[in-house]
Amino acid sequence: MPTRVSPVRRLVNAVIGLILLAVLIALCFQIYRVATGQTAVYGRAESVSDKVEEQIRPQAAPHADTAEVRSILATQPVAATELGGDAHRVTFRSPSGQLVCTIADDVSALDATGWVPRPANASGQEATGAGAVCVGIANLAVHRGDAHACAAGQSLRSSVVGVWNDSRGIGACSTDATRMFADARDHAEGGDRFQIPELGFGMHVELGDYGCTMTGSQAVCAQLSTGRGFSLEDNVDYGFFPN
Repeated sequence: MPTRVSPVRRLVNAVIGLILLAVLIALCFQIYRVATGQTAVYGRAESVSDKVEEQIRPQAAPHADTAEVRSILATQPVAATELGGDAHRVTFRSPSGQLVCTIADDVSALDATGWVPRPANASGQEATGAGAVCVGIANLAVHRGDAHACAAGQSLRSSVVGVWNDSRGIGACSTDATRMFADARDHAEGGDRFQIPELGFGMHVELGDYGCTMTGSQAVCAQLSTGRGFSLEDNVDYGFFPN
């Protein structure tokens, strides 16, 4: 006579079969992932190419331990996207509307028709590469050693100050007044510049290796890894650091 299998035994055999089937499916899935160049990291699929890209991606340089960099980073951070910027450029104004600044990964794209013109250093070389540039409304007295000559028919707009790769400078050469000056001249109150996103006092924004903050009536911007930067107060003065 055939051996009779109890219901309990049949249930146990069914459970064991399901477990073995699940293990087999998981093993096949893992073999497939390895064969297609994928591995499991904390439950998330990450390809081998992703790992290689992460390893070769340049790491951010450590911040310089200077008073200016510390003062910038001590304020509340604001993402560039919150100010209408992106990974390449962000433009913002002071609460008073007297200053407008741009941090960009290519300041050579700045021009005299925009809110923030492209400055030049004391040798007359225009800004290139990554940097931070601010513009006020009024022209400032240029300190000894900072001035540069403009081409015939152009005037030095000394309301523009910036720091960029390996250099810094004040003044942009142009045949016309800056857009900031024209906006303030044409509007007794308000103006188009107030449509630019505001970076409030006690806040700072970073983009790449550069950061800016608004302190009182001043803008302070620096290259965070080197500590090189500037301060600008409209219709008052500017300064570079370190001296």
